[in-house]
Amino acid sequence: MRVIYLNPSGQLGGAERSLLDILASVRAAEPNWTLRLIVGASGPLAARAMALGVSTTILPFPPALAQLGDAGVMGEPGGRLSRLDLLKRLCSAGPAVAPYVRQLHRALYEFVPDVLHTNGFKMHILGVWARPRRIPVVWHVRDYVRTRPVMARLLRWHASRCAIVVTNSRSVAEDVQVACGDRLKVRPIYNAIDLDRFAPTGSTLNLDALAGLPPAEPGTVKVGLVATLGFWKGHTTFLKALSLLPPGLPIRAYVVGGALYQTNGSQYAVGELRRLAVQLGISHRVGFTGFVEEPAAAIRALDVVVHASTRPEPFGLIIAEAMACGRSVIVSEAGGAAEIIAAGTDSLPHPPGDAASLADRIVRLATNAELRARLGEAARTTAERHFDRARLATDLIPIYREVTSNRQDAKDAKRNVALPQHQVRSSLPGFQGFLAIREMSPLAPALHPAPPTRQNWMHPIRWVPPDASRLLDVGCNVGEMLSYCRELYPTMRLAGVDVNGVALDVARQRLPDSDLHAVGAETLPFTDASFDCVTCIEVLEHLPAERRAQALAEMRRVLRPGGRLVLRVPHAGLFACLDPNNVRFRLPALYRVLVGEGGWAAGHLRQSTEVGWHHHFTRAELLALAGDGWEVEACRTGGLLLTPLLGAVSWPFFRLQWTNNMVFRAIGRIVNFDLGWDYGAASFDLLLVLRRT
Repeated sequence: MRVIYLNPSGQLGGAERSLLDILASVRAAEPNWTLRLIVGASGPLAARAMALGVSTTILPFPPALAQLGDAGVMGEPGGRLSRLDLLKRLCSAGPAVAPYVRQLHRALYEFVPDVLHTNGFKMHILGVWARPRRIPVVWHVRDYVRTRPVMARLLRWHASRCAIVVTNSRSVAEDVQVACGDRLKVRPIYNAIDLDRFAPTGSTLNLDALAGLPPAEPGTVKVGLVATLGFWKGHTTFLKALSLLPPGLPIRAYVVGGALYQTNGSQYAVGELRRLAVQLGISHRVGFTGFVEEPAAAIRALDVVVHASTRPEPFGLIIAEAMACGRSVIVSEAGGAAEIIAAGTDSLPHPPGDAASLADRIVRLATNAELRARLGEAARTTAERHFDRARLATDLIPIYREVTSNRQDAKDAKRNVALPQHQVRSSLPGFQGFLAIREMSPLAPALHPAPPTRQNWMHPIRWVPPDASRLLDVGCNVGEMLSYCRELYPTMRLAGVDVNGVALDVARQRLPDSDLHAVGAETLPFTDASFDCVTCIEVLEHLPAERRAQALAEMRRVLRPGGRLVLRVPHAGLFACLDPNNVRFRLPALYRVLVGEGGWAAGHLRQSTEVGWHHHFTRAELLALAGDGWEVEACRTGGLLLTPLLGAVSWPFFRLQWTNNMVFRAIGRIVNFDLGWDYGAASFDLLLVLRRT
């Protein structure tokens, strides 16, 4: 299975650390699955994901989109965004959305995912906008929806395009159901962590040095709030609670974390919190470390970990991490956080936003080492029982299989009616001098456009590995593709097959050192694993349906393990009905008038072969034909209305044999330009790149 994950940030907040745990768990449980991550900004998340063996792509958000967010509208005083400000930012980000969705769609379509798993509100919406057709989307919702005035509406409007919602607590699940309606499937799955990394023993950070403070006196109890600087994470409550502590209490406090996100109006700056500490008279007993890359080492440097969120916490990953490290934890008892603790047994709760209650809990723990030890031991037991990240794969993999199974059932229902395979024997006599062009396609000059280039993603030469020593072109015709390979890679050994013996004679003249054979794709005259790359460009659609799978099996046979197969076929897109090659069946009289007695079918008539309906493929259909034993490296689509229309315009040129002039070449170049643009599901051509496993 191929699963692609989307995340808006490249930094390591709680949502990102939880995503890494998912990647690690799924990778360990299903090592043969292909996982990929796309992030909207650079940062340590990409490196951590790649270290887990997950292919990672950074697709940066435009600045206006990165800074857009509606969390601040519902924030605490001092961070409140007016609705007018939010509207201005929405208008500013609007023009950047469409180009980004187009880039994201191209990246998703190239990967050919079975499941799209989105993480973060922006990616939930961008993901359903950019997803390839019929790919199931799993929203992983880690925050309350109804606190977001814009996102709540967007999620509700797009709920029908989401296969299932995974939440990090029952509290968030209930919120999603209220916001989006009962028709949306919701599954709560608690976050989990690496219990080996978050353990009572291990390395620790020197928090005093990070905060620029002198070393603490022996016996000082270290109390810390570990969180991003979001307005609702309770930093002001924590600082006010510290100001209420007895002056002689031997504690030192730390604010561990930084402003990770680019969203405006949703978080404090460290300078604001420092000024508040000065105003409260506690600057001598509190330090600000900034962002730390190793939260486990920071937690182990503390005696007490404080969770002080002023709003209901969706889950509270830091709570689970601190419990796994065997530390005593003070928890703001609301939302998902209240679900994962046993109050008084493995933690001490306090009412959200109540600085006096929080100060009381800090005093109790600071003055009672035995209580700290008992809570820490019970907390580790709770973490081992509920938060082992191996559980994530156990919970998520059945969901992936469920949504892909539902997708397959829907596709099978649509395939009950087979496409017509019109087969007629051509009655057009004669064979004129245009045999140097592929007889079955009016778009032949655009299939291998000159000059050769590796920049056009739909051009097959783009996908030929430069280090390939042997290449086979199946359906090579007059050798256009092979000629480009010879020009770019003079030492590459080339071979080709085609049923058109006359076209092969032309190819032999152009490439006298190539190994060319007049045979079909179903019986390749080569030994097993003898080629590094096989190309098959605009050929499969000409074969009868019952012979296509055999042709692909033969290509796999002659391709070495790890070798690359490059396929290009007509795509079942919006304008597939305009395929000019099929006009011979729809309007045979017009076809004979425009094309003349020669016709593309003449070559097949001369060889006693039938001329068949040009079949247009879907990506899923092509993958099904290829069968097992392949890994998809890329999938591209290109061309829209210009491709079939200009193909029809080229008919008179074939009739009059005007194929070597400026106008005809210009038509080919325009078609090539059109093919260079990806129109997604509406595209006229489909390119699939497979690697033999």
